Amino acid sequence: MQRRRIAHMRLLGELYNYEHVDSSVVLDTLYLIDLFSFLVMGLKRRRP
Repeated sequence: MQRRRIAHMRLLGELYNYEHVDSSVVLDTLYLIDLFSFLVMGLKRRRP
């Protein structure tokens, strides 16, 4: 799972380098990943 996530981030970086996506797409994606990881960690802590 970790390798797939790294591959997706690398692809997003390459798309940005070749100017196929805008910086706002990259920042929005990073924000969503951060938000998702925060929510998942919060759920893991609440379980008994």
